[in-house]
Amino acid sequence: MDSFGSSNTPVGSAPRILLTGATGLLGNHVLRTLNAQGHVPRILLRPAASRRPLEGLACEVHSGDLLDPSSLTGACEDVSIVYHAAAEVRIGRTRPDLFRSINVEATCRLADAAQAAGARFVFISSADTLRGGTATAPADETAPFDSRHASPYSESKHEAEQALIERTRQGLDLVIIHPVFLLGPYDWKPSSGAMLLAVARGLGRIAPRGEFSIADVRDVARAIVAAGEEGKSGQRYLLAGPTFTYREAWNRFAALSGRRPPLVTLGPLATVLAGFAGDALARILANEPAFNSAALRTARMPRHYTSAKAIAELDYHCRPFEETLADAWEWMRREWAL
Repeated sequence: MDSFGSSNTPVGSAPRILLTGATGLLGNHVLRTLNAQGHVPRILLRPAASRRPLEGLACEVHSGDLLDPSSLTGACEDVSIVYHAAAEVRIGRTRPDLFRSINVEATCRLADAAQAAGARFVFISSADTLRGGTATAPADETAPFDSRHASPYSESKHEAEQALIERTRQGLDLVIIHPVFLLGPYDWKPSSGAMLLAVARGLGRIAPRGEFSIADVRDVARAIVAAGEEGKSGQRYLLAGPTFTYREAWNRFAALSGRRPPLVTLGPLATVLAGFAGDALARILANEPAFNSAALRTARMPRHYTSAKAIAELDYHCRPFEETLADAWEWMRREWAL
């Protein structure tokens, strides 16, 4: 193990918090939130991972890999809370084996190590494992899994949830988090911000059908940290934001970045054909395109949610969407020289 970053708080020899996924959008903001509260967590970091997202942040690095079971026991040693943000996140049809190995099998091994250490396990799942509601009847944490719109990603997250819930019967202290689509600064890869980046590069002239809920990653990260400290064991918390059609959101993305707004929304037949074309390209290309049948079908799911439970128990609140979008764009504009 080695320490990384700088802080006025010294890195202790036995940190009480473990965080995975610290270089990703959400995990990086969980780390920043922990630092702001005076915590210097241990992070699980692959040896080949970029350390640029960690610059200026205080953490203790445990070199390891979720796919290497031998590294997980040491990562959980002397830890009281594990925030598991690392995951394979992509909406598509290809590589279901990869989704299962990372999102299910590795998650379960890490949970077993956390339980053996007596630690609480905060699992960051997805709102995609909950059937969305309508504007007049928004969904909450009790919504069932909707297999009609499933993809290897949502299926793997749902399977992991079920496996972890089964472990609570053997004593696992578990809290499950269901975040929606996230925007905000420090999206290094980028992940969710890839949509904003595409529109800013002039690629958003035809919007997909459907709608999605958008939350500020900073607000979600604060609620996740609160869930580790104050959340009720065995509970789920849905962290959502306002819901927009893709065309409405892309109009705002385009206005902010000085691009032309979408001309049209993809029609029903065109959606099916685009999905088939994307699936065909996936069989040819090394990388599956974003416009594949699973992604376009997922986009058509209803996406209205209520976060009333998280508001009451975790003090979760969403800042104005205009602030979220402006801050995400300002960081992306500087990072990508747009």
